[in-house]
Amino acid sequence: MNLFVALGSLFSVWWLVLMIPGPNFVVVSQLAISDSRRAGILGALGTSFGAATWAAGILIGLRTVFLASTIWYSLMALLFSITEVQTAYSHFRKILDKLVGGVLMILGIRLVLSP
Repeated sequence: MNLFVALGSLFSVWWLVLMIPGPNFVVVSQLAISDSRRAGILGALGTSFGAATWAAGILIGLRTVFLASTIWYSLMALLFSITEVQTAYSHFRKILDKLVGGVLMILGIRLVLSP
């Protein structure tokens, strides 16, 4: 199958799916109505990026994506098995935990307080 035919078919189906009202349409509309035009556009860009990511995963092949994920986590396991890295991580662990915990707490509070 020609690559352009495959991409054209995928783009056509993707375009049709984007036009059908669904949860993404509701979220983007809600952001634009309740917040601002900028929020609606950013929501639309985020939704499109997510759809494009899944489409790329399908085109590349989920097997390749899972293989890349396995390689990534294996490399992290190898990296954190080095004594020097473990020492550095244990030295900065409390700071990193507080930083990440603070970010997650701010995101959670923001989510709770959003209309």
